[in-house]
Amino acid sequence: ILRRCRSKAWEWAALAALSAFVIVDAWPSLTLEEVWKDPPEIYQFLPKDRPVVLAELPVIEDPGYNTRFMYFSLWHWKTMVNGYSGYFTQSYNALAPYLREFPRGYSPEVLRSNGVTHVILNCGLGYAVPCEDVRQMMRASPDLRIIRDAKWQGQQVELYELLPERTTSRAGS
Repeated sequence: ILRRCRSKAWEWAALAALSAFVIVDAWPSLTLEEVWKDPPEIYQFLPKDRPVVLAELPVIEDPGYNTRFMYFSLWHWKTMVNGYSGYFTQSYNALAPYLREFPRGYSPEVLRSNGVTHVILNCGLGYAVPCEDVRQMMRASPDLRIIRDAKWQGQQVELYELLPERTTSRAGS
């Protein structure tokens, strides 16, 4: 393009136009979302007298979804298995399917083996997730004990303790 210009002025104009095109084309597209000024009150009920490793639900395929849980961690500062820093580690990629299917299958055992002691189900995060089904399964699970439930954003938020593995076999219970 520059070789076809008839004068230095046209070369500079073409160079400026091409530069502007590259800048506009590479300009990042960023959608801002309003954040909550206060977290769900459920975090107040996390144990303060012993270590806690927290798993937050629901977990969906959207990689940025965990940033909501990280934002709320500013109020509780507990260790979490949820997280996101621009990419997911191998260990998180291995854990994520169990977080998505919790409390079905072997997911309670897998969370225990990753040190999880408590689980929060937050149905008020604004995504269309089957929260009610998960909530009913969690309430019925022998692996969980509900500590507290509350409302936030007009939806249910629940804190559970992941109980230690039972010593008797499941077949015998």
